[in-house]
Amino acid sequence: MPTNTPLTENNRSKIILLTIYFCFIVILGRLFYWQIIKGQELRDQATSQIYKLNTIFPEQGEILSSDGFPLSLGYTYYSLSLYKPNFQQSLPQILSEISSVEASFATENATFLDKFNNPAQKWMDFISKFDHDQMQKLQSIPGIEFTLKTSPTLSGKRSGY
Repeated sequence: MPTNTPLTENNRSKIILLTIYFCFIVILGRLFYWQIIKGQELRDQATSQIYKLNTIFPEQGEILSSDGFPLSLGYTYYSLSLYKPNFQQSLPQILSEISSVEASFATENATFLDKFNNPAQKWMDFISKFDHDQMQKLQSIPGIEFTLKTSPTLSGKRSGY
């Protein structure tokens, strides 16, 4: 029966100590990987599981007179926005495609287009109004976004006199 000598106990303690150091280094390496390398991705995943953005658009009602004549009706249209980082074509090519669908786009939005030519400007909303068919034609172009909007339209004046 072998006896425990100070030399074998010293080797055992060294092996246990090295094993603890090795496990500690592995744990530190994994923490570094999760925090530094994968940190932003994991934060984005956590945020997407917590928050969800739902945009609820109110519907414009109708205002009718006592005899049913419309005084104010809701008009639905689409507002166009351009986002430069998503462009796969040059700005003049995209503007020519928009102008082929809505001829007055360049003249209505001349001041906005001048501002949008600034390299620092990445996003711009425009004032032109598009109907559903026009929106369908332009929707597939990368960098173009549409927002559904409503506004009241007043019908002709009606005099009660």
